Amino acid sequence: MPDKCRQVVVVTAGDQDSTTGQLTYYERVKPGDDNGWKKAGGPMKCALGEGGVGVADDNTGKTPEGPFPLGLSLGHYLPDHFIHLKMNYKFAGNTDWWDESVKYWTFLLENEDGLKPADTTYNQWIVSKAKPVRDPKYVAMYGRDLPDREVESLAPKDQAKSHPDDNSDYNLAVFVDHNPTRTPGKGCAIFLHCRKDLDDPTEGCVAIHEPQLKTIMEWLDLAKTPYMSVIVDDDDGS
Repeated sequence: MPDKCRQVVVVTAGDQDSTTGQLTYYERVKPGDDNGWKKAGGPMKCALGEGGVGVADDNTGKTPEGPFPLGLSLGHYLPDHFIHLKMNYKFAGNTDWWDESVKYWTFLLENEDGLKPADTTYNQWIVSKAKPVRDPKYVAMYGRDLPDREVESLAPKDQAKSHPDDNSDYNLAVFVDHNPTRTPGKGCAIFLHCRKDLDDPTEGCVAIHEPQLKTIMEWLDLAKTPYMSVIVDDDDGS
């Protein structure tokens, strides 16, 4: 952990092929004090990626191994659902999408001089009334060679319900920034999110039950530079 990190969510997998693990979270008062970590909650069962744990490139289904910053939190509840929040939180509705367009952006980065990953919306939140599609400018230039956009809706599965769908992964979620350069091919859309069946592997995210995630989201504090650390077969998780 960087010295400035004072909160960490530790996810422990039994081996590289594990699709479930244990999640425990810790806090320390003094930055840089490696002996000052105190358990704040857990352990609890969590679901991991269908590909196990390791280098989480696009389409591997792996949960990324290592320490990563926790960033934006989101969900299908209004902020008054929480006792208090000390992280940036956004309501996710039917105009909200996550850009997973690895083939689209890889193609453009290879063919457009001067275009950089930071210029794209890969691995970012997009707001659009309609499902985002290919940019007409690039369609005119490249035609059928230009891959389609791939985006994931962040909206509730059943938007006709007055309360969030019990089976929606994004009822509550916290973004795990494992690819800070947003380089296509190095993985995207990794979250700590909720899931009802923890024996159902994710596509690379870490999932726990919704009430437990609500407690963690109320505990997280942006001022304490929170991280998630995914490790393999660590006995104490500290």
